[in-house]
Amino acid sequence: TLTVGSNTLNTSSLTIGGSSTNNRDSIVSASTGTINATGAITFTGTAGQAQLTFTGAGTANVGGNFTPGTFSASTGTVNLNGAAQTAGGFTYNNLTLSGSGAKTTTGVTVNGILSMEGTATASAVPTYGAAATLQYNTATARTAGVEWPVAPFPNGIVIASTGAIMAPTAGTLAASALAVNSGATLQMCRPFTVSGATSISGRINF
Repeated sequence: TLTVGSNTLNTSSLTIGGSSTNNRDSIVSASTGTINATGAITFTGTAGQAQLTFTGAGTANVGGNFTPGTFSASTGTVNLNGAAQTAGGFTYNNLTLSGSGAKTTTGVTVNGILSMEGTATASAVPTYGAAATLQYNTATARTAGVEWPVAPFPNGIVIASTGAIMAPTAGTLAASALAVNSGATLQMCRPFTVSGATSISGRINF
């Protein structure tokens, strides 16, 4: 076991080796610490025995693909901050898609915050947990992509930064909560139903 704990691990890449022998797990764990990998976090061997585990609100900043054998999210955050990258088909607490390029998000579940940042895009709509939030936190104007579900969105949507966000032109625009922060803009092309709380410090344009 490599225990990061509350410390910081800086690496060019991280490969977790999974043994084929029962009860010989390779584990990289962090509680509130940070793993900074400029390249990929991946595995070799047996996936179930090549484990990356958060036990608290740790952070992994990853410049390459994020595909460990198994992943336990706890209250942690994974930030894919490179160009085109793959997010392994895991259940995440917070997942940040930042940097640039298309991020492969097939099979991804987000229970906390999916934050769209930089000019990064998602390849597929994640499965959202009951308490998940979709956040746009970018200074670059963009039209919302596939991460904005075409069915009514049961959770909150936050427009957090100065890049104007154009809501999609297809599907149902609905959410249980909406926040447009100071300096942020949400551009609407048709009605948007919010069934719960709203917090509008920025602008909504129609």
